[in-house]
Amino acid sequence: MSDRRVLGALALLAVVARLAAQIGFGFYEHPESWEQDIVARNVAAGQGFQLGYAGTTFHALVAPAFPLLLAVAYVLLGTTAVAGGAAQLAIGATLTLTVALVALRAGLPRITAVLAGTLVALHPGLLVYSAKLHPLAFDALLAALLVFVLVALETDLGLRRIASLGALMGVIALERITLLPPAALALAAAASASAGRWRGAARAAALAGGIAALIVTPWVVRNAVTIGSPTIVTTGGLALWLGNNPVGAGGATLPGGVPVIQAVPEVRVAVWGWPETAQDAMLRSFALRYVQEDPWRALRNAAARFVAFWWAGPQTGVEYPASWTTLYLAYYAIVVALAALGVVELVRLRRIWLLAIVGSLALSVSLAHALTYVEGRHRWAIEPEILLLAAVGVTVLARGVRSRPLTTASAPRM
Repeated sequence: MSDRRVLGALALLAVVARLAAQIGFGFYEHPESWEQDIVARNVAAGQGFQLGYAGTTFHALVAPAFPLLLAVAYVLLGTTAVAGGAAQLAIGATLTLTVALVALRAGLPRITAVLAGTLVALHPGLLVYSAKLHPLAFDALLAALLVFVLVALETDLGLRRIASLGALMGVIALERITLLPPAALALAAAASASAGRWRGAARAAALAGGIAALIVTPWVVRNAVTIGSPTIVTTGGLALWLGNNPVGAGGATLPGGVPVIQAVPEVRVAVWGWPETAQDAMLRSFALRYVQEDPWRALRNAAARFVAFWWAGPQTGVEYPASWTTLYLAYYAIVVALAALGVVELVRLRRIWLLAIVGSLALSVSLAHALTYVEGRHRWAIEPEILLLAAVGVTVLARGVRSRPLTTASAPRM
């Protein structure tokens, strides 16, 4: 079977699995709407990028990339669950294909690419969130696209590659800025000791940064004019406070399922009704005050959030049946074991560049949530890359059973 047909089959698997999840969870009868969806509906209705929250009107409550994408779907297909569901199906299929293509671009065997795509297509967490109007799958897609583009930089600092990276960096900055550090590290690492390569890397960094800035600047200027602050979002203070407060367990909710902001009524009253920039500043000051009161406690809490990111926190799974959490953690433990085997194999194959990209991505995102707050879904945004490593591990086990060496394909020109 040709690569094109294999990739088509993977995309179809992703769509069918997600459509089954959407139907099974009753998405088309009562879709679960999040802030991003409400903003998208307001944009599609001509009411602007805004949302009423905490006693005021927010104009930069959420990162704009996913809501604007969803708004386009609503304009084209109507403001219905069908449009939102179709967007999630398209994102899921593209994510599945991207992870498979990363494997091929890294020169791994086709069977590894097929396994990686299959694991992503059937990932339980991503299936659940395909039945929600939430940006998780879009975040995961951006992470996978970043790895796809960065893998090529090991040997190619050409104009097309750098322009693609710059455009992707701009979109990432408007959606999930914690994904960006690997791009900077990859640009620096792509330069060799020779002066020519260093100059080339510097030019590449300037070009990529310039293109990214062109994409981000209009939104920053819009916020400077609209709310008086040249920012992308105005919830940085909230994110910091959710992880650094006297009652929380490191997440947005308590182990009993109560939102942290509702469990501290004095804070809720203090910020209620103020403009969004003032609320952001007050919540940040509350969080910093808590950190300054006992820095060692704050450090221990950050370490606990780091562990929770990579395993589970006290509030993990409170919205789902307990058996789901147990089954998922068993599944995840197997994935991690296979991924560890995959890391060993990639070291043996000298695929250090791929490992460095995936490792820097994992570290960047996990540290960002350790410093702010963490929910179980946050790891799922980069779990497709872990599944790629697990697919390598499965291939190694299959090689052991068959007593045949693991051969790698030459990286295709894309």
